[in-house]
Amino acid sequence: MEHSCIIAGLGNPGEKYERTRHNAGFLVLDEFARALSLGAGSWKEKFDAEYATFSDGGRKVILLKPQTYMNESGRSIQAASRFFKVPPDHVCVVHDDLDFGLGTVRLKFGGGDGGHNGLKSVSRMLSSRQYLRLRFGIGRPNIPQKADISENFVHSWVLGKFSREEDAVLQEALSRATAAIQLLLKDGFEAAQNSVNSRSR
Repeated sequence: MEHSCIIAGLGNPGEKYERTRHNAGFLVLDEFARALSLGAGSWKEKFDAEYATFSDGGRKVILLKPQTYMNESGRSIQAASRFFKVPPDHVCVVHDDLDFGLGTVRLKFGGGDGGHNGLKSVSRMLSSRQYLRLRFGIGRPNIPQKADISENFVHSWVLGKFSREEDAVLQEALSRATAAIQLLLKDGFEAAQNSVNSRSR
């Protein structure tokens, strides 16, 4: 039997952060759970997270939404990976990505954190960067040419909510991300990456 695997969506808990760009990981997992017909009753609380499990060809798949706030996301993922005996290379972290425009979905294995506090925490707590990432593009704000305030603009952008004008593209991207996870589970990383990353968006 293959190792169990974890699909972890990153975000911040609480109504204040619902549908914000930084919560793209939560949104993707919710969309994926809907596609599987996993209702609210399927989710449990443990590992400082909300999680749900299902069987995929004899392999246990754990959907995980850390409730620790973004910069401590790794604690939940580490606790769940220890409990379910999941090695880092069977963990897929779904996160927002400033380097891609809204609607772009990409799969990646390993690498740096790109300044993303959630990925920093995951890499630190797993003592490894060798895990999968599903990158969900949110685009970048138009930042004035003043370096001292650019960080504040980015902070406000990622914690801002998706606009009504973005809703159609957002929903399409969530469907694409769900399809990417399904491909990953069905065909493995390399085949899924080739298929997902070859698309124009």
